[in-house]
Amino acid sequence: GGLINLLSVIFLLVGIYSMTRVIVNLKFFDKYPMTGVLYFNFYGVSPYYQKEEDCVYPITYVDDKGTVRKPSQEEQDSEKNSQDRCLNDVKSNRDNAKVNDINTSIFFIFLGSGILITKKFLYKHE
Repeated sequence: GGLINLLSVIFLLVGIYSMTRVIVNLKFFDKYPMTGVLYFNFYGVSPYYQKEEDCVYPITYVDDKGTVRKPSQEEQDSEKNSQDRCLNDVKSNRDNAKVNDINTSIFFIFLGSGILITKKFLYKHE
């Protein structure tokens, strides 16, 4: 009984902690962070997540003689499309991180409370 209580309390605390971090991320960050609320770094190196700034970079166009030239309309359109796709990917990744964080938080809250409720229900009928 004690181990089950301990596990359920741990799951509840992890869920509450996760949900608190989700709320902080939503409230205090203009852009939702891509690092999960339950991120464990065992290697000491943080993963790199693409940012909006990575999508905007200068492209130098040169002619056959190696002289810098202005881009053609087709090249400008292609560059704009690439940047738009990149920005959409970053936004999609941020949205996915938010949904995953919310799901993780709810999962642990339900898991912890479900174990407690089930335990009380089962022991009540014995």
